[in-house]
Order: sequence, then structure tokens, then C-alpha cells
Amino acid sequence: MKPSLVLLLACQCSMAYAQTAPPTSLSLELALRSTLERHPLLQVQQQQVEATRAALTRARSQFDTVFQSQLGHSRLYQPLTDNERAVLGASSTTASRTDFTVRAIQPLRNGFTAGTTMDVSRTADALAAPLGLNRSHLALTVTLPLLRGKGRDVVMAPETAAGIEVEASVYDVSQSISDLLSRTADTYWSAVAALRNYTVYRNAEDRGRVYLETVQQLVDADRLPRSEISQVQANLASRAAARLAAQQQLSEAKQQLAIAIGLGGDQLLRVPDPSDALPTGEPQWTSSFDAAQLRSWIDQALVRRSDLLALKRRLTSATLLRGAAQDQFRPQLDLELSTGYSGLGEGTNANRYLAAPFVGIGGADAVANVRYELPFGRRAAQAALMEADSSARQVGYRIEEATRTITSDVITAADAVRHAAEQLQQAQLSVEYSQLALDNEREKLRLGVGELLDVLVVEERLTGVLAFAVQSELALAQSITRLRHATGTIVAPDTTGQDIDPKAFFTLPERAGGLQ
Repeated sequence: MKPSLVLLLACQCSMAYAQTAPPTSLSLELALRSTLERHPLLQVQQQQVEATRAALTRARSQFDTVFQSQLGHSRLYQPLTDNERAVLGASSTTASRTDFTVRAIQPLRNGFTAGTTMDVSRTADALAAPLGLNRSHLALTVTLPLLRGKGRDVVMAPETAAGIEVEASVYDVSQSISDLLSRTADTYWSAVAALRNYTVYRNAEDRGRVYLETVQQLVDADRLPRSEISQVQANLASRAAARLAAQQQLSEAKQQLAIAIGLGGDQLLRVPDPSDALPTGEPQWTSSFDAAQLRSWIDQALVRRSDLLALKRRLTSATLLRGAAQDQFRPQLDLELSTGYSGLGEGTNANRYLAAPFVGIGGADAVANVRYELPFGRRAAQAALMEADSSARQVGYRIEEATRTITSDVITAADAVRHAAEQLQQAQLSVEYSQLALDNEREKLRLGVGELLDVLVVEERLTGVLAFAVQSELALAQSITRLRHATGTIVAPDTTGQDIDPKAFFTLPERAGGLQ
């Protein structure tokens, strides 16, 4: 009786600890690229870069050349005195005036302002200018700030700060890419583990069903007592419940993966299974990372983490704006220098009007003006400086906090890799010993000194150990991703493109001694 049972049990599929190839294919590389191409949050962040570029263009517009022109004509009726009436023989007269002005103003980045102005006017008045007067004036004016608004550092501060914000926003995009790719890798590995677990529990259920069929045959043949079948039925029900739970976990993991890689709509109904295997690490990963190796990772993180680089650029921007705010406390003292000439021609013909800038020129003009302005109280300047000070301090505190957090993250992630690698080694040993224990129980059953219940219990224990080994592999894979994210080595700090290396999620960052 028992030898026949043992022969049937020996026909079951092997419990070897190996990975099962998924039926469909979604590699980690494809998942990562899908994230870059489809994820809406990344598109939002990239649009923020465009917004900062627009702000830079607006800041540069203060140095655009401004052209102004004006054309006007007036006709006025003027009443006459008695003497004027006697002379002109009319009760009133008319005066007409035509004015044309064109001006070009160019603000310079050192605070100077240069401008050119041309005025041409015609006056026709029966009393003052009966023949018509065409006057012109051409002038070149330069305004030099002597106190406030002097120097490129002050004048260009808004433009420079806007340019720095563009750089910082590029770092923000890079950090978003790193965050999203890290999340994609985590959800991908979770889906791989969920698929492995589902396979483990599905195979266990299949074996439990075969056990039930075998025991049923032996009971029907009166080779086993009927009471034995309840044990196997209970065992099968337990395995079916575990398989259903694993199936639900797989469904949830695949949906999380679909969200992470940017799928939507009907694509969420057909999420492919992941195809890459979980990384199993290297033997040396179980050794403690010495202080030099850990220090190298921390140093690497502090120069590569895009979020920290963005904060440092914003601190530079805030410092520039603070300097510009301090400049507002100075009085406004401007020196205005102007030179040019005036022309005059008589006549009412159109060509006389157009020739006015070139006839009747007497000589060059020279004009100098000094303008001084000092607002009492200077509350606007005080408010601007307070805001700039507060912004700079906030960014400084954020840099300090980010530095502490990044350092802690690297240390924690490095420890997680080491502990996960050690845990995986022990889990693999547990699988080997559990398999050996199951073989021993089967041998005892074959020799007639064991019980079927003992075989079922040990096999259930092996199923649990296999599932734990999968979770250990998952923990190692996710700790690698965490270390890569903490050290800023998933993508380049200033990347906004599609350059990714899936190998980063299988290996450790470069560190002291060249170990990866």
C-alpha cells in the first residue's frame, strides 16, 4: 500500500528552486522606456521647464530695443485783436501744426540707457509764421546711473536669476525621471515576485490535487483508511486559498506596474507579465561596506543628486536677487548727457518739411542733466530685501536638510543591500534544507515508518520557504534600486532625454575599490 503511494508521490513535478518563464514579455528596459515616453507627471515637469524658459525670455525683454513713433496734426482757430483785424482784414486766423517724432531707446546691461530721437514739426500761422516754419531736432541721449541701478550684477540680476531657474528646472526634470524610473523598477520587481509567488502556489495546488486523486484511488482500493482523505482535502483547500491570494497579489502588482509605466485606457486591461529575472546579487555584497566605500557613495550622491543640485542653483539665484534688493537702498542719481542739432527751413511744400533735418543747421547741441531721487522711509526697498533674505535663508535650510536626508538615505540603502543579500543567502540555504527534509520524509514513508501527514506538513513548509526566498530576492532588487536612487546614479544629473541603462538596477554604484 505505502510503496504504491510513494511511487505516485515520486511522480510529482520537482520542487527545484528555479524561475518560471512568464508567458508574455515585458522587459525592464521596455518598462523604463515606457515610463519616459508616457508618464503624465514627467510631461508636466517638462512643461515646467518651458515655463521657466518663458520667464527667462520675459526677463531678457527689459533689454529689448524700444521704437516709438508719433504723428499728430492740429488746426486751431485764433481770434484777433482790433489791431490785428485792421491789418489782416479778418476777425480770426488759423494756425496749423504737424508733428512727427521717432525715437529708439536701448537699455544696456550695465545700467546705461542710450536713445536717439528725431522731431520734425511744421507750423503755419498767418501771424507768427505766414510762410510756414519747418523745424527739426536730432539728439543722442545717454543716461548713466551713478548710484542705484549701476553695474551688470545689479541690472542683470533678474535675467541671470531666470536663467539659473531654467537650469534648476532641468535638474527637477532629472530628479523626476530618477523618481519615476525608481518607482517603475520597484513595481516591476514586485510584479516579477508576484508572478513567481503565483507560480509557486499554483504548482503547490496542482500537487495537492494530484495527492487527493492518488489518495482517493488508494482509499477506493481499500489500501488506505477513508479518514486519510480529509487530511488531503484540507491540504488542497488551503493550497487553493493561497493560490487565489497570490493571484490577486499578481493582479494588483501588474496594475501598479501599468500605472508606473504610463499605460492607460484599454491598455490597463492587457498588462503583460514581466520577463526579466530578479537580481540575485554577488557573494561580496554580504560583506560589510567599510567607511571609505560608504563615504565614496555619500560623496557621489552629494554631487549627483539632481534635487540637491537644483537647490544649490536656486541658492545662487536667491543670492543674486538679494544683492539687487540691497541696491534699492541707494539714492537714484543719474547723469543724462545729450548732443544733437536743430534744423530750420521755411515753406509749406512737402519737400520743405522732409528736408527740415538737413537745412539751416547752426551747430551741435550739448545738454547735461543730473537727476536725484531719494524716497523717504524706503519701505519698498526694505520689503524687497526682507523677501530676498527670507528666500535665501529658506533655500539654505532646504539644502542643509536635503544633505542630511541624502546622507542618511545612502547609509540606510547600503545597509539594506547588505542585509538583503545575507537574507537571500539564508533563504536559499533554507530551500535546500527544506527540500532535503521533504526527501527524507518521503523516504521514511517509503520505508513504512513515516506518515502522509508529515509529508504534507514538510511540503507546505517548503512552499512557504520558496515564497520567502522570492521575497528575499525582491528585497535585494528593491534595495539596489533604493541605493541607486539615493546616490543619484540612475540617470545623469542634468538629463531630460531618453538615455537609460537598465543594468543600473542589477548592479551597485561604482565605489571605492571599483566594486559594482
